Amino acid sequence: MKTCKKCGNVNDDSQAFCGQCGNNLSIQPVSTQTAQEFMERYQNEPLPQPQKKKKKWWIAIVVLLVICVIGFLAVLGNSDTNKNTSDKPSVSDSANDVTENSNTSKYITMEAFSKIKSGMSYDEVKEIIGCDGELLSTSSVNNYTVAIYVWYGKGSIGANANITFTNGKVSGKAQIGLK
Repeated sequence: MKTCKKCGNVNDDSQAFCGQCGNNLSIQPVSTQTAQEFMERYQNEPLPQPQKKKKKWWIAIVVLLVICVIGFLAVLGNSDTNKNTSDKPSVSDSANDVTENSNTSKYITMEAFSKIKSGMSYDEVKEIIGCDGELLSTSSVNNYTVAIYVWYGKGSIGANANITFTNGKVSGKAQIGLK
């Protein structure tokens, strides 16, 4: 027999709900404890203290230091590339005014670019253009070596030609703004 905790009615064990008030008989009552009993039980135990957050200020300092080093290296690297040499054309402060070097053969023209064919050697390309190119990138894997050179050109701002050499022979070329 089950006794309803709400109204006290006695019910059969097979019943899930009280026949008098409808209370759920399968739910166990929660233990009631007065505030006084709780205080007596836990009065001698210290209250849990909130954990202090670990200071992570040092991470910010390390990140700031890394950014400063990268910035310094970028400025240092740009100071070398901004030096004007006779091998490259220089761009003046005016966006449309390209300063010519005394040796105009340092520039590649569209005519010279058109003469460059696949399979030519670097020396053959150099002879057509009239000067050395600037090595942009090189990579070697197994028996293949790929090198990309740039030659600056006359024409619009940024005019240049890139020639790709695979194992010392022209394998590709691209240009922008040559005249």
